[in-house]
Amino acid sequence: MIKIRTSFTLLFSTVILFLLIILVIFLRLLDNRKEFGSMQFQRQSSFALSDYLIDRNNELTRLCTNTIYSKNEIWKEAYQKFLNYDDPSAQFLKSDFRVDSLQAKGFTSQEIQLINNALLLSNKAIQIEKKALALPTQSTALALLQQKEYLDAKNNANALLLSLEKRIDSRTTKTWNESKEEGFTLFYTLLLLLLFVLLFSTASYYLIRLRLKRQERIDKKFKESVVELQSTKDNLVESDHRFTLATQGTGILIWQYDLISKQLNWFPKNSKLLDFPSEKLTPSIASIQEQIHKGDLDLFNQQFKNCIENGSAISIDVRCYTATKELKWYNFRSASIKKNTHIVGTFSDINEQMKQEEKVINAILETEDKERSRIARDIHDSLQQTMSTSLLNLEKVRVSDEISDKELMNKFTVGYNYLKKAIQESRTLAHNLMPKVIHQNGISPAIQALISALEGSTATQIIFYDNLNEERLKLSVEMTLYRIVQESINNVIKYSEAEKCTIQLLKYSDLLVLTIEDNGVGFDLSTTKNTFGLNSLKTRAEAIGAYLQISSVKNKGTEIVLELAL
Repeated sequence: MIKIRTSFTLLFSTVILFLLIILVIFLRLLDNRKEFGSMQFQRQSSFALSDYLIDRNNELTRLCTNTIYSKNEIWKEAYQKFLNYDDPSAQFLKSDFRVDSLQAKGFTSQEIQLINNALLLSNKAIQIEKKALALPTQSTALALLQQKEYLDAKNNANALLLSLEKRIDSRTTKTWNESKEEGFTLFYTLLLLLLFVLLFSTASYYLIRLRLKRQERIDKKFKESVVELQSTKDNLVESDHRFTLATQGTGILIWQYDLISKQLNWFPKNSKLLDFPSEKLTPSIASIQEQIHKGDLDLFNQQFKNCIENGSAISIDVRCYTATKELKWYNFRSASIKKNTHIVGTFSDINEQMKQEEKVINAILETEDKERSRIARDIHDSLQQTMSTSLLNLEKVRVSDEISDKELMNKFTVGYNYLKKAIQESRTLAHNLMPKVIHQNGISPAIQALISALEGSTATQIIFYDNLNEERLKLSVEMTLYRIVQESINNVIKYSEAEKCTIQLLKYSDLLVLTIEDNGVGFDLSTTKNTFGLNSLKTRAEAIGAYLQISSVKNKGTEIVLELAL
C-alpha cells in the first residue's frame, strides 16, 4: 500500500505538472492575444497607409487643377508643400516606403510590390502634373492632364492601392479567424485543465483524507500493539530472568535441535556447557558427541536416532568430559516429538546425585562385605572348629576296631566322608565370602588365585593378563572387581560352553579397564538384559562409578567391558 508521504508527493507532483501545462497554455494564449492585437494594428496601419496614398493622389490632382485654373501661386505652393510631405499628419510616412520598414509593419512581399508599383504610377502622374504646371497656357496644361497616360497612371495607382486593401483585408481576416480559433481552443483547454486540476485535487484530497483516517486507525492500533508488545516483552524479559535464575540455581540447561538446519542451540544464552565457554562449542550435535564417553556414545546415538526417526523420547544418563578433562555424569532428556521440526529437552548435571547413589550402593556393598566377613569368620572360628573336632573324634573311632558290624561301619564311613567334605566346602565358602588374598596382596593375586583354584575342575581355559605390577587400588574397587570377575567366571563355566576365557585388567593414566571375553555359545541380550545376574554386575560397577557394557552374539561368544575413570 502506498504510504501517505508518497501519496502527497504524487499528488503534489501531478498538480505541479498540470499547473506548468496550464502556465504554458496561458502564456501561449497571451501570445495569441498579442498577435491578434498586433494583427489588428497592422491592418489599421495598412489601411491608413493605403487610404493616405489614395487621398494624396487625389489631393495632388485637385491642387494641380486648381493651380492651372486659377493661376494662383498659393495653390501651387500648397501643391508643392503636399508633394514634399510637409503635412504634419504625413511625416510618419516619409520612411514607411522602405522595404525593411514595410516588412517590419507585416506587409508581405507581394503587398510591398503592389505598394512600390502604386508609388511608381503615382510618381509618373506627379511628373505629368509638374509638366502641366510648367506649361504657359491653361488649355495645353489641361490637355496634358486629359491624356490617357496620365489618367491610366492615376487610375491604375488607385486600383493597385484598392487591390492592396482587399489583399490586406483578406489576409488579416484569415489570420484573425485562425487566431480567434486558436485563442478559443487555448481558452477552453485552459478551462478544462483548471477544472481537471480542481476535480483531481478534490478527489485526491478526499482519498488522502480517507487514507489519513485509516492510517490514524492503523496508527492507533499500532500504538496499542506497541504497548501490548512492550508489555509482552517486559513479561518475556521477566520470564527469561526467572528462567535464567531457575536454570542457574538448578544447573539445568535447555537444548533445542533443529531437524532442518541440524543446529543445536542452548539456553540460557552464553551459559557454560561442560565448563566450556559458549563460543568454544559449535552449534551442532557433534560438539556434544565429542565430549560423551565412548562407552555411553552408542546408546546415546541410538536414542537420538530413534527420537528423530520415530519421535520417541530421550532419557539417558551419560558420562561427559568437561573442559578440564574431568569425567562427570549428565542426564540428557527430551519429550517425544510428533510432526515437529524441533527437538527440545534438558541437560542436567547429575554427578553429585550419582555420587550420592554410589555412596549408598557402596554403603550397601560395604555392609554386605562386612556381613560376608562376619559369616566367614563365624564359619572359620565356630563351625569349622566344631566340625574339625568332630572329625578328629570320628577319626579315632574309624582307626579303632570297636565297630564290628560291617553295615554299621559303611554308614559310619559315609558320615565321616560327608563331614570331611563339609569341612572342605565350608573352607571354600568362607574363602569365597571374604578372600583374604585381596586384603593381603590385592586384586591381581586374588584373581590369579581364583583361577588357580578352578584348574582341573573345568574344561574352560582361563587366561589372565594385567599391568598393575603389585599396585594396589581402593579396597572397595578391588572387592567389586573381584566379585564381577568371580560372577563372570561362574557364568562362563555354567552357561557358555567356552573353550577359552581371557581376562585383562589394564590400567592407563586416567582409566582402568577390565575385559572378560569368551568364545562360547553367547546369548540374546534382548531377552536376558534384565536378569538378576547381569543387573548385579551393572549395579556393582555403578557403585564404584564405573561403566559396564555387555556384548554378546549367539555362537560368537560374550564380552564384558568395565571402564573406571581414575
